[in-house]
Amino acid sequence: MKIMSIRLKCNTCHHEFTVRELGSDQQCPFCSSTSISKITGAYLISTPLLKKLIISEIIVIALIMAMITLRYLEGPKIKKVVANKNDHLISISVKAALSKRKLEYSMDNGKTYHNNNILKVTKPGTYRIVVRDENRRKKEWDIPVIFSDEDFEIFATQSVADFSAPPPQITGVEFVNESIQGMNDGQIIIHTIDGRKPIRYSIDGGQTFSDDSIFSNLEPERYSIYVVDNDSQINTWPDPVLINQGVVVTEEDIHSQLPSRNLVESILNRLFSDPENNALRDSLQSYFVSQTMNVDCELVGIPPNTPYQLFQFLQRRYEGQPGSKRIQVLDIGYNNKNLINRLQIRETRGLSNN
Repeated sequence: MKIMSIRLKCNTCHHEFTVRELGSDQQCPFCSSTSISKITGAYLISTPLLKKLIISEIIVIALIMAMITLRYLEGPKIKKVVANKNDHLISISVKAALSKRKLEYSMDNGKTYHNNNILKVTKPGTYRIVVRDENRRKKEWDIPVIFSDEDFEIFATQSVADFSAPPPQITGVEFVNESIQGMNDGQIIIHTIDGRKPIRYSIDGGQTFSDDSIFSNLEPERYSIYVVDNDSQINTWPDPVLINQGVVVTEEDIHSQLPSRNLVESILNRLFSDPENNALRDSLQSYFVSQTMNVDCELVGIPPNTPYQLFQFLQRRYEGQPGSKRIQVLDIGYNNKNLINRLQIRETRGLSNN
């Protein structure tokens, strides 16, 4: 290394100054005193050494990036597996960096997978844990989890039929596409057999559940069907259910064809779960021959007699309860201009009477 400059301080007048080279008779430029102290020296790194330092830093950065890339490309890593012998549960933990990935868990060596990292054990046996990510990369836990007969002594007094309740099975899934674009009135109905009641149903892969097997007011999207019974036994529908987007309806379309019973029913339910949607309300009002026509309503409370009163009644009643109420159209009549002149509606099952 070469000294580029030296910082000095005068011990007499206390001024600081810089020189290129330090002479034996160095004097202070301010008071000519020779009582001088060196503060520090600044250094200039030679070019070959600087190149070596830069190359070293580049190599270190490249190694770090390679490690990050390899870690991302590798499959999931199981941190630990805990067997709860009292509650007959297997809990699987993965490394925190991988917890944001979409992972699936298996306790039968990869034959079946579940979205929940806590698995229910229903009988004695040896369970082999496998975790896979969305790219089908798998990681097996080296140590099998064993539940013995003694772990299930608590069930010895139960009946054989109660002990061997079969898991729930999805036998079919019905779906109804969105009727009109923007209506979000799709529907999914899940049919199951077996399983210990109550059965809970999910259309988002087990993230949320409902006690009702009928899901309404669904927007166009892919839905993953998943059910679980009271013993935490799980069954999934193999294929995602796709709710397709509805047709685009203009004002000209409204008056060029008969508004079907299903269409009116869908708009009613959509409107009363979204009472501030004025455009939707105006489109429904345009179906009626007049706002003073008779409406036959089988509703709790005082039934309205006209479409205008019906809107007011249900808007007050349903506000703030999206999707919690349902209206069924029983009968509908039209005049020669394809406008509704007769309407009969009622509340369907599952409605609260508050």
